[in-house]
Amino acid sequence: MSEAVDFHRIGDEKFSAICVAAAEAAETIEAARAVPSALARQMARADMFSLYVPQDIGGPQHDPISANARLFHLARFDAASAW
Repeated sequence: MSEAVDFHRIGDEKFSAICVAAAEAAETIEAARAVPSALARQMARADMFSLYVPQDIGGPQHDPISANARLFHLARFDAASAW
C-alpha cells in the first residue's frame, strides 16, 4: 500500500510559484496549445524537467512517488503544464 502524500509539503517556494503561474496562464496555454516561454524557463530553473536525473550527474533525483506527486499537484492547476 502506498503512503499518503501531503500536498502542502510537496515543493518549495519555486514550485508554489510555478503552480500559481500555471493557473494564471491556463487559458493562454489552452488557446495557444503551448506553455509560455517564461513559464517553461521558470519550470526549468526549478528542475521540473529533470526530476529523475541522478544527483551524481547534477540532477535533483526525486524518488518516483515525490516526483509524480509534484506533477499531479501541478496538474491540478494546469494539466498541460504537468504534461
